[in-house]
Amino acid sequence: MKKSTLLKCAALFLMTPYLHAQDIINPVSATTTLSAEFGSSLSNTINGNGLDAFPSLDAAHAMTSPGNSYYATNDMGSVDFDLGGSFLVDGFTF
Repeated sequence: MKKSTLLKCAALFLMTPYLHAQDIINPVSATTTLSAEFGSSLSNTINGNGLDAFPSLDAAHAMTSPGNSYYATNDMGSVDFDLGGSFLVDGFTF
């Protein structure tokens, strides 16, 4: 019984396509319909300011300040990121 289960698990593992994470895509620019507040800058959403590692998907952020963040008005709006090419994006960290 154990041998049969082990063989089934091994077969399933071998039939599963190998998946791996691609490199982190760093946007080349960002645009928005929102107004920056308190002297913050939209470029801080893509330049790594305030992060302890860059690029990274799980870096810690320093204490938030206008110099390392982007504050916007409370209005409805959008932020568009130019990724510099066409990519299939499975996840997003902001």
